[in-house]
Amino acid sequence: MVASPRRSALVTGSTGGLGYAVAESLAAAGHDIVLHGIDDLEKVEPARIAMQTRYGVTVTYCRADLSDLASVERLMSFARETCNGPDIVVNNAVVRHFAPIEEFSAADWQLQSTSISPRRFISFGWHCRECVPQISAAS
Repeated sequence: MVASPRRSALVTGSTGGLGYAVAESLAAAGHDIVLHGIDDLEKVEPARIAMQTRYGVTVTYCRADLSDLASVERLMSFARETCNGPDIVVNNAVVRHFAPIEEFSAADWQLQSTSISPRRFISFGWHCRECVPQISAAS
C-alpha cells in the first residue's frame, strides 16, 4: 500500500468541541494541524501539545477573530508559513455565548449576529481561494 502524502489542515474554531475533534481526526490520519480560535495561547497550549505528542505531527495555533479581515489575512499567512498550506480547510468557527436569553447584552447579540453573517463567511472564503491550487494539486 502506498502511503498518502503528508498534508496540512486548518480547522477554524478548533480549540474545543467538534472543531478539536475534527482536528484530532486529521492529526490521527497524519496531517499537520493549524488550530484556530479566539482563546489566548496559554489556554490552548496544553491541548496543542497533547495532540502533537499523541500523533507525532506538527500542531500550531493561531488566535484570530474571523469577523476582522486583517485577522483572517494573518491566519491565512500563518497557515502558509507554518505548515506550507493548508491543503485542507474546515470552517467550523462559531461564537458561543451561554446564558439565559434575558441576560444577553446588546454586545452579546451583536457578536452573535456578526459570527453568522454572510460578510464573515465571504471574508474567510475570499482568503481560502489562495489555497485552491495547493488543494487541487494534493487531490
